[in-house]
Amino acid sequence: MRLLLPLLLTSLASTCTADYMRAFRPTASVCLCQINESQFTTDYGTYHVDASDGCRSTGVPAMVDFCVDWPRQRGHFRFNGQGKRCMRWTSTSQFSCNTIFGDWCEVSMWTEVTCTW
Repeated sequence: MRLLLPLLLTSLASTCTADYMRAFRPTASVCLCQINESQFTTDYGTYHVDASDGCRSTGVPAMVDFCVDWPRQRGHFRFNGQGKRCMRWTSTSQFSCNTIFGDWCEVSMWTEVTCTW
C-alpha cells in the first residue's frame, strides 16, 4: 500500500498539463490561416479562439476572460471560479500556405506561465 499511493499521485500529476494556445497569422493576404481561427488547448479539448490583440469572449467552456497583448507578447485568461492565469509567446514557426507564391503562415506557441503582471 505504501508504494501504491505515491504511484497513484504521480500518475494523476502527469495527466494534468498546462493550457496553451497556438495562434495562426498569415504573412500574406493569400494565406488561408487566420488569427481568429487560432487554437486554445486544455485538458478537455482544443477550441477555436480569436487570438487578435485585445480582450474578448471565447467558445471555450467556462472561460470568462481571455486577453492577448501581442506587443508585449503576453496574455491572460480566467475560467469560472479560478484566478487569473497567464501565458507568454514562447516560440514561432512557419509553414507554407501558398506554394505558388511562396507565402507563409506564422504559428506562435503561447504557453502558460506564472502571472507577473
